[in-house]
Amino acid sequence: LTELTSHLTPRACGYVLAGIGSTCDPNVATGFGVAASATVVANAVRAAGQDEVTLLVLGTGKVGAVAGNLLIKTPGFKVLVADTIPGFAKQAVPGAVDVSGQPWHKIPCDVLVPCAGSRMIDAEMAASIPCKAICGSSNLPFADDEAQDITAQRGIVFVPEAISSAGAILADSIEYYNHSAFVSSHRQLLYAYVASLVENKTEEF
Repeated sequence: LTELTSHLTPRACGYVLAGIGSTCDPNVATGFGVAASATVVANAVRAAGQDEVTLLVLGTGKVGAVAGNLLIKTPGFKVLVADTIPGFAKQAVPGAVDVSGQPWHKIPCDVLVPCAGSRMIDAEMAASIPCKAICGSSNLPFADDEAQDITAQRGIVFVPEAISSAGAILADSIEYYNHSAFVSSHRQLLYAYVASLVENKTEEF
């Protein structure tokens, strides 16, 4: 695949956006955005006098691991992690509390950060899931409209993934509209910029 795509550039093909010519990783950009969004939400749902906020990162792959490692550095945040692969979550996010193997939808937390598969939260889970907010990278985290409606009725804050998981598309937009700046900018600068955009949009939401 690398040999087939190595000759492509935005000028050669304006429809291919995948960090070509840059060290910016779209998955990492998404993880930075998720962490920024989850941080805004966590602080919003923090109760008066609450010293520690608990966030459960569900899925510690390329996005979830980045988000988890960023969140765990935030003072006052306790990060729980869960993954379907035994031992993987603990290695992916050192210092986090590994709750893999437990029914994740029964684990109390302030913010659920789903970074795994789609349609994981069904109506039964939505009716009892012990969290105050849901904010992650999973596309379509609810099994159906009923499940989403139930969480809304319970007062659980849900940040649409179009906001929290926008990191990759935001990075792509820089690549598309200003490719020279995209390839010349340090990746950490791009990640910080993406995170700031997602943070601002989450605050507006």
